[in-house]
Amino acid sequence: MANRDYSRMSDAELAIRALYYIVRFLWRLERQRNARQGNKWFFVSFLKDILFFQVILFPLSSRMRLLIATYFWLSYVNDIVDEDLDLPNGLSRQSFIAQKTALIDAIPDLADSDLFPEDLLLVYILRLSGKRGMDFSNNIKEIWPIMLWDDQRRVDKRIVSGQELYWHAANQDYLCLEIFAKIFGGDLERLRGSMANLKGIVTRSDWLFDIDEDLSKGLVNVPSEAMNAYGINLENLLACKGWHDLRKIPGFLEFYMRELKNLEVAWREWPDKKFCDIFASRTVRFFAGKLANYSQGAIKNKLIRARSISGMS
Repeated sequence: MANRDYSRMSDAELAIRALYYIVRFLWRLERQRNARQGNKWFFVSFLKDILFFQVILFPLSSRMRLLIATYFWLSYVNDIVDEDLDLPNGLSRQSFIAQKTALIDAIPDLADSDLFPEDLLLVYILRLSGKRGMDFSNNIKEIWPIMLWDDQRRVDKRIVSGQELYWHAANQDYLCLEIFAKIFGGDLERLRGSMANLKGIVTRSDWLFDIDEDLSKGLVNVPSEAMNAYGINLENLLACKGWHDLRKIPGFLEFYMRELKNLEVAWREWPDKKFCDIFASRTVRFFAGKLANYSQGAIKNKLIRARSISGMS
């Protein structure tokens, strides 16, 4: 379907359609996530997500709707590329990636682009952001190659240097947080200054949280220097099916705990890096600080778990 078919829709109709596709995404995500975990009660998780995103957040303001739509479109595309979500029926990964590449190259003019159903969210994002005088074109265009870079590493089962790995993490953090800053009126110049100090801690934290699942798919987020320094064997690492295997890999827990400690310090210093101060709104600064506190707590819990598994104090 081409974008011109959506151009005649009113803003309200487009918002309702966007809401519908977010619900569909949440349904698929929770069903597949809980199936992997052997949890038959995925409907409970689904209802919690609906309550939080659709009932509480989505109606709050156009800014919140824009944030949610952007988050879910990027998440859906990334989850398909990472094979966290199954492809729609009859679609190959190659055709999905080719369609998204052509679509993203065409941004902001999607009039003649072929759209998959989830791309209505992108149409909604571009219309709503345009009316608010925002431009996410470069952010989306630059995030896409990072997704493809991750995918190629996964396919090749390739390890890379810490410099390359952390550069991509920092770049992804910046591009995503810049969208957040644009939506909520942050000072973009100050954001660029603060990101130099944050060193990709948002993406690096996600890597640690999902490291067992990523390794099962062939994605190695352990720098080549750490593999050598801790004597971690790549074949053994890729053969792991979960934490029960990872804990037995010589050198892995030492690397994991070092990275957790580094991230714990980085999250603790988040407010001192002046990221929260780029926003004029006290409310936005408050919630940005809460995000840092929540992530710091999650890192601490992971560190406690790693210490317990390894028997270290």
